[in-house]
Amino acid sequence: MKDRIRESNGVYRGVALIMIVASATGMLPFWLDEIFKLAAVPMLFASVGVELFCDDGVKDVGATLKKAAFSLMVPYMAFSVIYIIIKLLPFFNTAKDGAGESAPGLITDALSFYGLSILWVFPTAFIAVIVYCAVVRFMFARSLMIMTSLMTLSFTVIISLTELFPYNFVVEGGTGAGGYMARVSIVFLRALYGLFFVCCGSICTEFSSKVKERRMRLGIPGGLFLAAGIAVSILMEMDVDWQKLYFKNAVPVLFASAFLTAGMWFICAWIEKAYPLNFFGDNAAAVLVSFKDLGALGLATLVGEIIFRAFDNNFATRLSVAIVLIAAEIVWILVLRLPGIRLILGKKHNN
Repeated sequence: MKDRIRESNGVYRGVALIMIVASATGMLPFWLDEIFKLAAVPMLFASVGVELFCDDGVKDVGATLKKAAFSLMVPYMAFSVIYIIIKLLPFFNTAKDGAGESAPGLITDALSFYGLSILWVFPTAFIAVIVYCAVVRFMFARSLMIMTSLMTLSFTVIISLTELFPYNFVVEGGTGAGGYMARVSIVFLRALYGLFFVCCGSICTEFSSKVKERRMRLGIPGGLFLAAGIAVSILMEMDVDWQKLYFKNAVPVLFASAFLTAGMWFICAWIEKAYPLNFFGDNAAAVLVSFKDLGALGLATLVGEIIFRAFDNNFATRLSVAIVLIAAEIVWILVLRLPGIRLILGKKHNN
């Protein structure tokens, strides 16, 4: 049973990564891009909830936290250092005074766990795991889900009514003490949303694990949740940035994201295994740190521009971007799986 769930979780993470990378290319239709933004990052957090469910309700809290710290915080710290070094090289550093691009800005973002680029998902997930492990020892996961849902919905309503944009406090605070505290505050607010989706993943996994035969039954709730999420996202004008906690129509965003996250889990649990998706999903950390910050996306975009100038054909451009991006990701995954190097991704030699 656990092996089947973990295989489904690999598919689930693989789909989430495709959504994130595809959205980053900027080549998607607007409506599809918004759906991907609504679902992709929440699905990554939900996949953490799936893993927690597989740990038998977190019976060994110490082992779970140790595993989470190694798999989440080691790559965060290692690649934050790599990111800062790359950004401070003269070739890349084109905006010394730009927000977050100066040395103080980069270091403040890293040390506050606000995060550089996509790396912010690692500390957010880790804090969510800590809270989950601390609370689930004293209450059922369903009770934690209800409590977290109420807290998340309350904060979302506040954002909606006050038009609060937390990132403004980061900009106004700069790299001083005020800016540092603003970053830390956003980290914990992100973790609230992260915990909500972690609980979603855990509860959905509990439900799907009870379907031992005729897995096609999972396709029905999956299709219904997906349809509901897509309908909400299309009917309501939305815009979302999970990193900066910017939401347009905040309450519908939360519901649409929850529907899409749950729907995609049931669909992936139905599929159970699809090698290409499992391959990328099982190497999620490598994809996250390489597709943008280690140049895979930049290389693919450059090739796409060359193809477009040569053939003046948008389809050829997009196809070439997809092919080069996939090839570059496979190369980076293989490189980052080498003994010694894989440790900075939070993976042990025997994994």
